[in-house]
Amino acid sequence: MVFGRSKAAQLPPCPQRPSWEEMEEDLTNSTKADVVFSLAKSILDDKGSSVDRRGSTNNIETTEATTGAGGKDAGEDEIFLRATEFVERNDELLRCAKRLAEESERLQEVSESLRETVEEVKKQALVAIDGC
Repeated sequence: MVFGRSKAAQLPPCPQRPSWEEMEEDLTNSTKADVVFSLAKSILDDKGSSVDRRGSTNNIETTEATTGAGGKDAGEDEIFLRATEFVERNDELLRCAKRLAEESERLQEVSESLRETVEEVKKQALVAIDGC
C-alpha cells in the first residue's frame, strides 16, 4: 500500500450544539475564574490591547477599571462580547472542520486516482519490456 491505510477512520458523530438558552444559562452561572475567561485573557494578552470587529475595546484591564477591581464578576456587556466571540469562533471551527472533511475526501479521491495511474504505468512498462 502506498499510504499505509486501506480505509479512513470512522469518527463518532459530533455532539449537538447548545441552544442560546443553554449558553446564556452557562454564562449566567459562570464566574470570572472560569477556564473560558482564562483562555480568553491569555488570547487577549497574546494579541495585546486590541480593538475587535465591533469597534469596542476588548481588554480585561479596561473592564476591571470600569467595574472596580474588587467588584462583582465581569459586566454583562463583557460577557455578551465574550459569548459572541465564542459563538463566532465556534462557527469558524465548524466551517474549518467541514472544509477539512471535504479536502480529506478530495485527497482520498486523488490518492485512488494516483494508485490507478501507477498501476496502469506499471502494466504499460511490463508490456513494453516483454515486447522488446
